[in-house]
Amino acid sequence: MVCSFLNGMSLTFGAELGSTIVKGRVFDITPEKKLLFSYVRTQKGDAVEQTYSDPTGKAVSFEQLALKDEMIQSYSFEDKRRGIRGSVEIRGDKIFWTYTHEGKTKHDTTDLEANFTVGPYLLKHVWNHWKEIEEGKSIPVRLGVIERMETVGFELKKEGNTTWNGRPVVRIQMKATSFIIRLIAPQVTFDLDPETRKLLHVHGPTLLKIQLEQGGEWKQLETDTVVEAP
Repeated sequence: MVCSFLNGMSLTFGAELGSTIVKGRVFDITPEKKLLFSYVRTQKGDAVEQTYSDPTGKAVSFEQLALKDEMIQSYSFEDKRRGIRGSVEIRGDKIFWTYTHEGKTKHDTTDLEANFTVGPYLLKHVWNHWKEIEEGKSIPVRLGVIERMETVGFELKKEGNTTWNGRPVVRIQMKATSFIIRLIAPQVTFDLDPETRKLLHVHGPTLLKIQLEQGGEWKQLETDTVVEAP
């Protein structure tokens, strides 16, 4: 259940949408800091693509985001290892969902909410409300979760000014607005440069589930993501 809620979050959404290319690495939180995935994000105009690779360099998952006038038009996600893919498309005041797992496809339609976003565009939502966040206000957001074909409510709020890896950062926390969902969905924190507002580090569950042993259950792990901004 935790994974169902969190799988819609691309917690490695890059340093900024204006970048041509951004890279990052996702580690587990053990003392060994084992590398789980690396990713490359590119943007050309209003088209954003992100590719995740396993430690051997094999591409295993893909995200695509299409924008128009800084508004989300469509978003898709695919994990080849698990045989899943899905998409959202915005048409007028509706969200059209598609989700395929092991060859079986489902569809649904829901109302578009004003604060709707998807993982790769979450940072834009932070920037749009930077003044309020700096003032300590909570910023609501409805995050699209493809596996559930619905949105889930979260709030963004400044946790404080601190340091990460020896440099000053603004730490922002994101947690579910529903008490029930908070019990199963871990809080996520983002560390941003206070001057440039670029994302540097994310602590929280990874977008991609991990199979810890051959034939075992796919699990969502708590991770540290280090963004290598250009």
